[in-house]
Amino acid sequence: MNIFYAIEAIEVELESTRNGDHRQSVVTSNLNHLLAMFDRTNGLGLATLTKLLYFNRVTFEGYPCLILDSRIISVLQEGTFAELQSLRHIRYRKGIEHYIQYLRIMSEISERFATNTENFEQFLFLFGGRLKVGKQD
Repeated sequence: MNIFYAIEAIEVELESTRNGDHRQSVVTSNLNHLLAMFDRTNGLGLATLTKLLYFNRVTFEGYPCLILDSRIISVLQEGTFAELQSLRHIRYRKGIEHYIQYLRIMSEISERFATNTENFEQFLFLFGGRLKVGKQD
């Protein structure tokens, strides 16, 4: 199915994940529905799906959704940040399978550095691929 024909179904699915305050955690059954929709909808890639989740303020297992796109994945794969080493294995085509792990680790790191996850994700997006790590004496 093409994303343009699935837009109403996507909207209904996202709406069912939220309550009045728009911060309800997605239960496993809803996560499975979203993943099934992801698999069967042409044009609904990892970046688009995670943007929809982020902008609809969805959480999984208590972790706020973040955008996971090819630029972030490139930063993760570079291994520049020791704190993100456990995410180096993420690839775009299989990124959704590791999405909860990504959210959990990003949340833990953000907490450690006393910032919110959105700021940390934005930092990785904007600067993560541009930082030069030199030898330390």
